[in-house]
Amino acid sequence: MDQISGHFNNELIDAIASGKKFRIVGDNINFHVGLTHERKSRGNAAHMEHWFGSMAIIQNLFHTVPDIHLPNDDDSVSSWLLEVVQPVTEKILDACKLDSDLDHGYCDKASDYANLVLQLGVLFMELNDVVKYPDRDRLLAVLKILMVILKGHNTRSKYALEILRLLCQQFALLSESQAYSSLYGMFVNTGGKLDTNSPADLEMEHLVRLTKGHLKAMCSNKSESSVRKRSCAFYGMKKICDNFDEQTKVVHRAQKHKVLSSVEDEKAIIKDLRKVRPFQHVCGRQIASMKHCPKNPVKKINTEELHKWISQNQIKFYYEIGR
Repeated sequence: MDQISGHFNNELIDAIASGKKFRIVGDNINFHVGLTHERKSRGNAAHMEHWFGSMAIIQNLFHTVPDIHLPNDDDSVSSWLLEVVQPVTEKILDACKLDSDLDHGYCDKASDYANLVLQLGVLFMELNDVVKYPDRDRLLAVLKILMVILKGHNTRSKYALEILRLLCQQFALLSESQAYSSLYGMFVNTGGKLDTNSPADLEMEHLVRLTKGHLKAMCSNKSESSVRKRSCAFYGMKKICDNFDEQTKVVHRAQKHKVLSSVEDEKAIIKDLRKVRPFQHVCGRQIASMKHCPKNPVKKINTEELHKWISQNQIKFYYEIGR
């Protein structure tokens, strides 16, 4: 274990020498130590451990950040920020037409619900697609719509607030070079292909799961030094296992079914939809299990309150980054 625990340092040095970049991420690792695995120094009682883990992810494919020069004097920077911060509200609201006060006279609840599900489904598909192949313009457009939907669903949504913080930073508070770096830094690419990107925090969750698996195998030998030594050897252990599999010609079968398990369910859903015809307007149709069905995802939102909420947080975000 001691011989391979520092091998990842050499790998990082080689990656930097070859012109690659790497991203350091971290997350909490909480695990329960049972009574049978308890060390003598901790007594005879089970307890929770709260540790922190970090890892360096080598980027096999990364986006080039444009070289953009901004004015250096404080007055020019302040005036530039003020000119850009103000239109943030309009840019966000332009992403989605808010017609909560309009009533088009529809009386088909089934059709309203079908259109609502279709809108949210397409938005979710677009979000998944832009995560696999990050594009700043597409991602910001999706986040604008998603922020308004989340805010309309829950006026105290923390996710809407975090999206607003990101949008303010991208549109106004950061320079364009910093904005590009911070946004594309949220993704990592370890496969080397254009469509193999994944969120950095998801990769960290994989490390947390891997670490907990090793902790379980260590039984009562869970001291800080032993866990540090073992976690430093993760990369070397993986390389040894991969080389062993290659030499012994181990066949790694794809974790996919020849016939998707969801095919029969999809056929049943399609059969029911053909009977209901949800996208054909039929006046008077109701949904028994849903008395109040919104016509669109932002039906409940209050436009004036949304403007006020954005304006208040703009000032807060401005001073958060030390302006």
